[in-house]
Amino acid sequence: MTMTTPSSSNQLALLNVFIEAGCPLVLWGEPGTAKSAIIESVARRLERHCETVIASLREPADFGGLPVIVADGVRLVAPAWAKRLAASQRGLLFLDEANLAALATEGAMMRVVNDRVVGEETLGAHVSIVMACNPPECSAGGRDMSAPFANRGGHVDWQPEAADWVTGMLGNFPDVEARIAPEGWEERIPEMQAIIAAYIQKKPDALHRLPQAGEAVRAWPSRRSWTNTARVLACAASLGYDARSSLAASVVAALVGAGAAQGFVTWLHTQDLVDPEEALTSPTTIAIPTRGDRVVSFVGAVAAKALAKNKRSPEERAARFAAAGVVLGRVIDAGHADLVVPAATVLVKGREAAWPIPESFKKLLPIFNLAASK
Repeated sequence: MTMTTPSSSNQLALLNVFIEAGCPLVLWGEPGTAKSAIIESVARRLERHCETVIASLREPADFGGLPVIVADGVRLVAPAWAKRLAASQRGLLFLDEANLAALATEGAMMRVVNDRVVGEETLGAHVSIVMACNPPECSAGGRDMSAPFANRGGHVDWQPEAADWVTGMLGNFPDVEARIAPEGWEERIPEMQAIIAAYIQKKPDALHRLPQAGEAVRAWPSRRSWTNTARVLACAASLGYDARSSLAASVVAALVGAGAAQGFVTWLHTQDLVDPEEALTSPTTIAIPTRGDRVVSFVGAVAAKALAKNKRSPEERAARFAAAGVVLGRVIDAGHADLVVPAATVLVKGREAAWPIPESFKKLLPIFNLAASK
């Protein structure tokens, strides 16, 4: 499967998904491509309070806080835009011209992106961040990001199609389509983590590839960016984008780079992934995978599904936990006990006190004891 630049509709869908997932996103595009207008339109659709900050016009204190002497020392006071975001129910910070800021300002801005902290004001997890950058090669070009800064989020080439602009000119540019992620979407994160972990087990050299000296720095694979990938894929799935969809492929490319994404997407499309929901419904009859990477993704997804609350009754959750124990027990009996340990650990840590630990897990004790003795 060939990785391509996302279409205009996919660019908007990516923007939607990254904002709702709370993962920073960088839009790389020339000035005059309506980035600011579209960001504000998406924010309205997602019912988020939006603050636009032009980074190239700001000083380090605008992000690190202005020192103010108080009775007990010095406080780093955040500007008004940060206070408004912190007070909002759902917020969106748009950092425009992010790679045109002075280096000292970029350093201060990095903490805002990393930790959502401005001065001594915590913005909170309800605030998402989008940045706009000018490609270095364009007439108003900025500079490439440092590798650590670039690795904090996703990167998308922003190239709106002319037809969209024509439609807007004729229709007064109505708000673009965007959807709020459903409540509880985070419960799908472990399922996506299991799939990615299975791939990395198969291709461990794909886990971390630091950009080479002189290479343009955008998205690149690391432990952080693969972890972010699981989060954003989970949000995308909650909005109806399957892990094998073109949108999901664009999510992976935005976070780990086109090269690493190509390998993952190709691998994913060759997998005969078993539906974990079906496994919990028919734990004694479902077909068990035999290949190592498929076993890892399967048992991880089963454990994640079993522990997802999704407004289920205590009795339903207890039954699903027990069913997961049966499924993992069958995998252990098939000779894959070592591959079951991570999923079994997740299940045991997530169980309610009244739920008994599955009998089959006793077969894992030698593995746990061996690990403890090392």
